[in-house]
Amino acid sequence: MQLIDLAGLRSWAERHSLTWSGEYPRGPLFGPNPIQFAWPWPRPQGWTRSWWLADFIIAAVQTSALHDPGGWYIWPNDGRWREIGNTTDYQVRNAILAGLGIPLGFEGAAHFETTEVAALAAAVFARCFMMDDSVGTVDDHVYVFPDHGRLGLYFVDEELTWVLAATREPLEQFNQEFIGLGWGWLRDESRNDLAFPGALEDGVV
Repeated sequence: MQLIDLAGLRSWAERHSLTWSGEYPRGPLFGPNPIQFAWPWPRPQGWTRSWWLADFIIAAVQTSALHDPGGWYIWPNDGRWREIGNTTDYQVRNAILAGLGIPLGFEGAAHFETTEVAALAAAVFARCFMMDDSVGTVDDHVYVFPDHGRLGLYFVDEELTWVLAATREPLEQFNQEFIGLGWGWLRDESRNDLAFPGALEDGVV
């Protein structure tokens, strides 16, 4: 894992034709109106099983690579690894991130190589999935950008993970491969306690 400062991530974004927002939330953007598609968390019993969630995060991250071996950037909302609260869930989150080498207060991204996918998944889990839709805030959300820059994942605490891109092709490729890995059942409302069913109806199929 390597820490990347704001200037470093901005340079990467500009080389990959992503725009850069200088205002909150700062960071790489797929233009003013990105194409997006939502995948719900695996919650078939109304709550998230931690082992399925680990499978889900790793599968989503690996699929987002689109067979490119470059690794991934993880970027907290606004680029700031804040210490938001002092409750036990935040204490555990901060301990996991510190153990991965991401210090509290750092501004920038962390880059994980393809051999570090489990560590990246741990960072995503600690940053976002330690929370839920009644505890977490927008400051807990986190982006994962594959090094190829053709799409990104936006993990939020409201039971959905968004796939973002500037064009339809990489989203369609992601969705097809993710379904091929056995995750198509997440789109079946009868098997998942989905909070926002409309998010699946308007996206890329």
